[in-house]
Amino acid sequence: MNQSLLYRYGGTALVALMLILIVSGCGDDKKSTSPATTPPAPSMSLDCDNGIVAFKVTNPGGAMTQTSRFIADYADGHSDTLSVQLSHNDTLACRLSNVHGAVKVTSEEWDIQDSADACLTEYFQGMITGLNLSDIVGTSVGQFSIVTCNYTLYLQNLVAGGRTAELVPNDSGLTLKITFSNITADFYSPDPGGICPQLTGDVSISSVVVLTAIRFDSPSPQVALGQTQATVNGFHVNVDGFFGGIVSTVIGWLQNMFTDPVEASIIQALDEWVGQDISGLVIVNTACAN
Repeated sequence: MNQSLLYRYGGTALVALMLILIVSGCGDDKKSTSPATTPPAPSMSLDCDNGIVAFKVTNPGGAMTQTSRFIADYADGHSDTLSVQLSHNDTLACRLSNVHGAVKVTSEEWDIQDSADACLTEYFQGMITGLNLSDIVGTSVGQFSIVTCNYTLYLQNLVAGGRTAELVPNDSGLTLKITFSNITADFYSPDPGGICPQLTGDVSISSVVVLTAIRFDSPSPQVALGQTQATVNGFHVNVDGFFGGIVSTVIGWLQNMFTDPVEASIIQALDEWVGQDISGLVIVNTACAN
């Protein structure tokens, strides 16, 4: 009887001891995966967001015990150093400078990197994608008379082979350069009647270039739009028949028809897309916030 009790109580004590060891072991497992003992595990992303270079570092791991350097290298040779120290589940968000072209950000310490294209240039490229040169220029060139013949000149079949947006550095900031290239069109006048012959011909233009200044005024810097000016390059006009002698007159009308409306259209597009205060779009200096 006593021996049976001994086995019974002894077995119970052994089971209790094993439970204590198991529970204690589980506690150790929890400690090993706590944020305090988990190593940092930062990750980063770099994206274009409506012209802005959006940079973000997230750390789902343990706290970073010291500051890490993230280096932003830009296409024009400029670079920024970002100091990052994040606690567990913390995030750092930055608007990187977007006036230096494409950018690559690297952290050698954490062996991570990401890159983004020229976000601001892409933004302006998107703006001009919706601009149709034939809508801008219209069809009516003007009216003129040759002896007793009265003519109204119209354009048709206007085609622009390409359109590009560039940002060119200058001493006071940037120049937004918008180019419509390889432009062709036909022109004609309705039959004026009588003995007056119909006027027809064609025009080719190597490019219409529109320049807009983007100024960086000290000390903030404040960013503002400057003057917009259009220039027609490589302008060639062919007038059919014996009216070839009035080419110079036709060229004058056509040049004004391209430069003035294109300037006005780009100014209007810039006003609709960015307004006069573009400091929220053109980021000269990198700015970060937790």
